[in-house]
Amino acid sequence: MHSGYVFVCRVNSHRDKWNGTICKDAANWDCGTGQPTFRADFCQIGIERCFHMHLFDAADPHFVIPDRTVVQFCQEQPGFLVNQVILFAGSQSKEPAGITMRPSRDVVHGVYWVKSAELERRANVDVVVVRPHKEAWALFPANRVEKPFDQRFGDLMYLKYIPDDSVFDFFQRALEDARAANWDATPTKRLAKFAEALPGRIDQARAAIAPLLVAKTTESRVSYSPASPRAPSPFAALGALKLAAPPTRESPTRAGVTPAQPQPTAPSPTALPAVAPAEVAAAGHAAAKGEEPEKAPGTQPYRPVYLPEGDCRSRIEAEYGRRVLSALEIASRSKSLTILTGNPGVGKSRLAALMLEDPDRERSIIVPVASTWRGREDLFGYVNPVTGEFEPTGFTKFLVGAEEAWDRHDRRPRLIIFEEFNISQPEHWLSDILVRCEYPSGARADRTVELGGRGISGMAGRPSTVFLTPNTSFLATINNDHTVRALSPRVIDRSAVIEVTSTVREAMIRVELSVEPGIERVIEELNSLLETKGVAFSVRTARSLKRCEEHLGDLGLTFAQLVDVVLANELLAKVRLMAGDPRDEQLLDRLATWIAREDCRPLAQCAERIENWADLLRSGRDVFQA
Repeated sequence: MHSGYVFVCRVNSHRDKWNGTICKDAANWDCGTGQPTFRADFCQIGIERCFHMHLFDAADPHFVIPDRTVVQFCQEQPGFLVNQVILFAGSQSKEPAGITMRPSRDVVHGVYWVKSAELERRANVDVVVVRPHKEAWALFPANRVEKPFDQRFGDLMYLKYIPDDSVFDFFQRALEDARAANWDATPTKRLAKFAEALPGRIDQARAAIAPLLVAKTTESRVSYSPASPRAPSPFAALGALKLAAPPTRESPTRAGVTPAQPQPTAPSPTALPAVAPAEVAAAGHAAAKGEEPEKAPGTQPYRPVYLPEGDCRSRIEAEYGRRVLSALEIASRSKSLTILTGNPGVGKSRLAALMLEDPDRERSIIVPVASTWRGREDLFGYVNPVTGEFEPTGFTKFLVGAEEAWDRHDRRPRLIIFEEFNISQPEHWLSDILVRCEYPSGARADRTVELGGRGISGMAGRPSTVFLTPNTSFLATINNDHTVRALSPRVIDRSAVIEVTSTVREAMIRVELSVEPGIERVIEELNSLLETKGVAFSVRTARSLKRCEEHLGDLGLTFAQLVDVVLANELLAKVRLMAGDPRDEQLLDRLATWIAREDCRPLAQCAERIENWADLLRSGRDVFQA
């Protein structure tokens, strides 16, 4: 059982301490709202549209959450937020302008122990109105207490969570800071009272949320006992820390885990009937004329088996969550091309491999796209000017095999995976696929690609055409960086684009890596700091740790030293900092604070790299890694 959840959500920087009044001279105060004209259009002329202004209103403290993911979750689980602890954080601000730098340092403004979370309709949107228990809320010293690192909670976009053991230390530091700053006695006393009651409130929060999450999803659990003996780790003293896990599904292949609900399975392929040679010949003749072959006696009309196939669905849901599974299922039914996007190493290729139960690649093929691709000949092949025959690529041979299987009434799904899909301009070489897959499954002539030449090399007697069978799906993986091409509206309109994400814990679960809670906490905090640079602890990084773990004896390293090397070489190596950029200087300050902590003491290589960065920026030089 996890230790509980303490949630955190972002709020605007109100000028008058969220006391129920509109900010004075609101048009000239930057509170951080995402709508540039909001303060002038509403606050400045006295219209109460701010969702945060009553956050700490003594008469009726309440908080409004308009986020759709939270609204939907509360619709499905009405008691989700009751008795939970919520921290409110936001950007640092100061007179006379408000937030002066973006992104600014994030600080905690206050806290609730939630009594109710009710769904309402406000300003033509559905919202959740959160109210605390009587007197169970507190303010924090203004702009002084930095927000602890947080992590994604399932598929929720607005609410995040922090481990509750971090919260106890955090409250203690906040109280010490309030007293050191000679903060007002009344709010200090209220904060101290809240901190005193915090352990009991977290116990009630745990009891309230546990049955809801069991009903919603099977909670992921990670064993922290090492897979093999290690030398004593400097992190060992942190083993007693409690660890809160986000609501993800554990893979059903791991011991002792049973899915909370039965998973739907795709219908099994019907046994293939014996087909006489004459029928095969007739099918080939029909194909040559661009017609749909006659159905064999006793065969049923084609009924698609959508992807993901069979038991693949439960595995995808366990590793990637219900949101990704639902998106894939919808894409399979609505588009011929599905595109997976996400940070490098997040697990896009693995997800693609899980779509089909085809370990021997009999019904699927991986096509690595090259940056030199400029036309259809790069994908399909070319007409040999000497022989006059069409020289096919492996992609074309796969399509031919799919067509021949289709004509034998083999209707099992087939999958083509394009890796690094946007490293060149897809519409230049994929045009035939994009156009012809739009035609109905029965329109064989329209779904047939003319290859050219007097035949296909090595396929005597076969016309130089290939039929795009209805049971063939196309899936692509893309990255978003300076090395790739942006997808055109033409490609996006014909495809479903699904974003794949991964937390540190999810990356470890996917490679079955078990680490001590203290090590995981260190990695999560570094990951949180580097997110603004597009750098993340990925499945590939977790796999590096997993692969080297069993070789620690040969390497002469402890596991903590292995973590140090991998973080330095695979995360910090991707960071770029610009001299004179206040955001980069702020990030460096936070990294210096992170590496100076006691639990980061074993990370010598990371510390050396961060210290070198500080020297470079002080001398006016930029930091460029790999």
